[in-house]
Amino acid sequence: MAETSRDPELAEAENIDEVRAALNLMCASTAPKKKPLPERDSWSSKLDFILSVVGLAIGLGNVWRFPYLCYKNGGGAFLIPYFLTLFLAGIPMFFMELALGQMLTIGGLGVFKIAPIFKGIGYAAAVMSCWMNIYYIVILAWAIFYFFVSMRSVVTTTVLPWASCNNVWNTKNCINPYNRSSLHCWDQISKSGVVKMCSVNSVNVSVSELSDPVKEFWERRALQISEGIEHVGGVRWELAGTLLIVWIMCYFCIWKGVKWTGKVVYFTALFPYVLLTILLIRGITLPGAMEGIHFYISPNLSKLKESQVWIDAVTQIFFSYGLGLGTLVALGSYNKFTNNVYKDALIVCTVNSSTSMFAGFVIFSVVGFMAHEQQKPVAEVAASGPGLAFLAYPSAVLQLPGAPLWSFGLSCISQGGMYVFQILDSYAVSGFCLLFLIFFECIAISWAFGVNRFYDGIRDMIGTPGDTSTKMKLLVRIEEDVPSLRVKMGLPAVELSPL
Repeated sequence: MAETSRDPELAEAENIDEVRAALNLMCASTAPKKKPLPERDSWSSKLDFILSVVGLAIGLGNVWRFPYLCYKNGGGAFLIPYFLTLFLAGIPMFFMELALGQMLTIGGLGVFKIAPIFKGIGYAAAVMSCWMNIYYIVILAWAIFYFFVSMRSVVTTTVLPWASCNNVWNTKNCINPYNRSSLHCWDQISKSGVVKMCSVNSVNVSVSELSDPVKEFWERRALQISEGIEHVGGVRWELAGTLLIVWIMCYFCIWKGVKWTGKVVYFTALFPYVLLTILLIRGITLPGAMEGIHFYISPNLSKLKESQVWIDAVTQIFFSYGLGLGTLVALGSYNKFTNNVYKDALIVCTVNSSTSMFAGFVIFSVVGFMAHEQQKPVAEVAASGPGLAFLAYPSAVLQLPGAPLWSFGLSCISQGGMYVFQILDSYAVSGFCLLFLIFFECIAISWAFGVNRFYDGIRDMIGTPGDTSTKMKLLVRIEEDVPSLRVKMGLPAVELSPL
């Protein structure tokens, strides 16, 4: 009887230490009797943690995925839903996941034992992480392939294979955009209007049919891409070898635990900025670069009427910030309990989105140059989807002195693997599956765990949150809508017992 009349205010005022103790007791009672787990490791320094989170949050989603989504969704218009999502969902969720891990000192799979009814979220996040690992490793395998091709150029010659059309994989329509002195073009009147024609290898073709060696190397040499997903083709054994190398590299980056990983990220998190800066300096000095940058920042506001633009903006924020996958929870769990995780979250979020914008300038300065050299509209050159970065970055490298040395850092292994990769990009690692996962994560924390209990934990860790607490309550508190949510989810209309 005493339990049923428990003062709700007293329950909300429980100290976070009691929550952690209850969680540990729950884990101990449900786990089989084994040797006690070793004490959880911690970061050697705060900088190790910051760079590790930067290394997680800043990666291929910034330098590869963000630019092609900008092109796809109206250039500068895409930045409107992107930054709205960042402030209304990205930063609060990023802070929430880091804080939850730091508060409970447990990884992403076990953290939802605080609300057993939602423990499936942890398993779903683990499955999605597996898909994302496959997805990212394939991109890195492409990059390692470019690395070895460049190494061969260093040993044999200074000319990169995508610098000319004199290779067995090149087509008769291939024309080097950086050497057009022998290209003769004219305007020809046809039924559809005036068509610009050019003479290539004694064959007359329209400008739209011209192809450049960078694109042909990517499609016909690196990928050897098939006609469609129904034509899987054979395994690309060169890419299979680079895929194995990347998996081995990943193993040695993490095999000694968090302290070793914290040192690896000093290179992996900082060196990309050096390369991006070099490419940007070279890119903006090329003819046509300003047209590409103008295309990047000029908004096509009519695109904002399309729901897909908003979906892409939300999923890009969640994708590039690593939300919903349990990794931020795991990284935060190695912090000291009193670490100011709110400040850390703001720093990383600012750096993350700034890097996305920065990489966009790099990509589109080179795309503008490519359009200028090929005498094509920027939109036509940029229409390469997921392969955009693998056309722009190699093209930029060709403009640097000692090109083979610079291309080492460039970044599905079947001939039809690119189509499978695009399915992963659209359905397995982003899109609605990621949105649903994060939606239920919000419900689990704010409703089942208790939003007030969560804020009490924040207060214990970093002191009185002040305005932070108010903003977080406005952004993630869902418990006022719990009755209707319970009905929609088919759950009984009863209150969850506090831990």
